[in-house]
Amino acid sequence: MKIYLDVCCLNRPFDDQNQPRIRLEAEAILFILHHLHLRDWEWFGSDALTLKIDQTPNLERRNSLWLMAAKVHHWIAIQSMKPTEVNNWNNSDFMLWMLYI
Repeated sequence: MKIYLDVCCLNRPFDDQNQPRIRLEAEAILFILHHLHLRDWEWFGSDALTLKIDQTPNLERRNSLWLMAAKVHHWIAIQSMKPTEVNNWNNSDFMLWMLYI
């Protein structure tokens, strides 16, 4: 399985875990990261991910995000992609995980 995690996903484990929904989402992200670490699944990152990490105002959190992102398996340069390459992402084995909070 191929997975792209947005910065909001990577940030979730650092958020306040007092709300049940936040805690469940954090656990889901940690589960996904575990499988990515084991290389059960392929982790894709992009220019957008690096840009958003750089925009994280909290330096400690930004450093933690960079430590996570350093484990991305495949980096995709969005600006260099052709429309046909983007269309190839629409196949059934690509899961797009994004949380908008």
